[in-house]
Amino acid sequence: MKKIGTLFGFFLSVALCAGPVKPDVTYTKIVKLVDMKFTDEVEVTYQYAAIVWNARGAELSKLMISYNKHVVVEDIEGAQFDFAGNKLRGVRSKEIQDRPAYDGFSLFSDARVKSHQFNSGEYPYRIYYSYTRKLSHNMYGISFNPRFSPSVAVDSFIGNLIFPKELAPNYRMKGGRGSIDKSENKDKVKLTYTVTNLKAEEAEPYSPPFGTWYEALDVFCNQCSYGGFKASAADWKGYGELIVELNEGRDVLSPALVNELTEITKNESQAGKVKKIYEYLQNNTRYISVQVGVGGIQPIPANEVYANGYGDCKGLSNLMKAMLSAIGIKSNYVLVEAGENPDGVDNSFIYDPFNHAILCVPFQHDTTWLECTSRFDPCGYQGGFTGNRKALVIEKGNSHLVSTNSYDHNDNTATASLMAKLEEGGDLQVDISMICRNESQDLLRQLQHEADPSIKERYWQSAFSLPSYVVNRVVINAHKEQAVADVDLKLTVSKAVSVSGTRMFMTPVFTNTVHERLLKDTARVNDLYFNSAFTEIDTFLFSIPEGYRLESGGKTLSLSNEFGSFEMRTEVNNGTLTIVRKRIQYRGTFDKTKFNDFVKYSNDMYQAERTKLVWVKN
Repeated sequence: MKKIGTLFGFFLSVALCAGPVKPDVTYTKIVKLVDMKFTDEVEVTYQYAAIVWNARGAELSKLMISYNKHVVVEDIEGAQFDFAGNKLRGVRSKEIQDRPAYDGFSLFSDARVKSHQFNSGEYPYRIYYSYTRKLSHNMYGISFNPRFSPSVAVDSFIGNLIFPKELAPNYRMKGGRGSIDKSENKDKVKLTYTVTNLKAEEAEPYSPPFGTWYEALDVFCNQCSYGGFKASAADWKGYGELIVELNEGRDVLSPALVNELTEITKNESQAGKVKKIYEYLQNNTRYISVQVGVGGIQPIPANEVYANGYGDCKGLSNLMKAMLSAIGIKSNYVLVEAGENPDGVDNSFIYDPFNHAILCVPFQHDTTWLECTSRFDPCGYQGGFTGNRKALVIEKGNSHLVSTNSYDHNDNTATASLMAKLEEGGDLQVDISMICRNESQDLLRQLQHEADPSIKERYWQSAFSLPSYVVNRVVINAHKEQAVADVDLKLTVSKAVSVSGTRMFMTPVFTNTVHERLLKDTARVNDLYFNSAFTEIDTFLFSIPEGYRLESGGKTLSLSNEFGSFEMRTEVNNGTLTIVRKRIQYRGTFDKTKFNDFVKYSNDMYQAERTKLVWVKN
């Protein structure tokens, strides 16, 4: 390994400003070498030099090396230099922190992190780090990612992958600004992935997930190994065989539990049995992450999860599968990339983006999906956490990708009635009755069952686009049988109404609004991306004070385009003002050339929602 004294060349060729957006940190050079000797012997060396421009850059560029029983970390070196390149200090072994990789929810974990950060109140300065990781597997840590944030600039990234010809991996280049060279020497192959001159980029509103468009070389091995388990993963069927082997024999239940499950489901239909067992799981277990040994990808045995009363997503899904099997119902273990913005999987590239396990129960005409970590979701509901994406169904000899439940704008609805009365001093008392369905109720269900009081309070204090208001009462009722939540709210909106002479001015109140004006962008880089679809309907009713009539405002508007639609209409009848606001948003990705069309559409909605009502005395 090269030593620090010979690496001042890492600091050459530096741009003082990386493009129109000043970066938080500029990586002047990054070199990563992955030497795959065997499926269970991989050596990764990593070196990087950087200019740290500010405190955010100091945090982004600090040394963080993860490891566990399958990874050994060696040869950590580093140094700090002033901007001119004069060495200030090196890394002392006693300064390297070694701590558990605490994620806030894992009860058992052997994952650890070695970390180091140079502290300096003077910016900019330069740093250099290098280290080696020795892996006893070839499944994770062998891809190449030049950067992990748009606020980072990279002058030069060089990634080398060396492997025996018989262990040729799958690989996929993303981002379009890199290049790959391939060379062979006897029985070895070398891939060199190079990326240069990546400027820091300003975060663009409504961009696709960073992981779908940033520069990277994804690598996944056809012949893979982890924790002593091996598989041929040239396709999803082959990768699935690894999971089948990992799960083998871990579905045993006690005779007493089998008898109990049989008894509580004896008079139920097939769907009724699934529901009964799912509710049994919810009532008798809770979610705790387990990351010990091969625990990152292998479930704890079902009988242990049941005896302990807790498990991670893998253990709980495996227990649910075992309990259904005990009463004669077939189900499948499923791997999925959970979260709001999945990168997405398809048949063109086999790799492992999965971070979650669920269960599916295939019936003759449809499939029931089970989120086994939730104690409060209705049976069969997925929502925005695992819905609207591809997932890998694990089945011996036939693992394959399928689509999970899809929720569109007709499913995700929020309907509210807002009854407002004027108080002395110009305050509005607003009674809100709201019904939310499917993804529109996900957060409300969490607030009811899982959030502590301080989180609930902070949420409601910022839930409405109003200058000043007080929440006097909140009642959430998340239904057990359906993905529906009712909400009753009482608000006091301070100084919502002002009087000048014979005129009274007021802005209507809605539960949902466009939060900000957008600016046009003629140099847009990314496509437009909307990860959710929904329908919002607000009906605002205001008791008109005696002696007043509506002089102006009360905008009527109807818009419709490829992004969705927006309607607002105003009526005055029998002393009551009624304003109905309806917005439909479609899910999808749209060409970046459409951005300014969306800006006009969004700003028209923004303006309509904030049009003042002017009343005049008769």
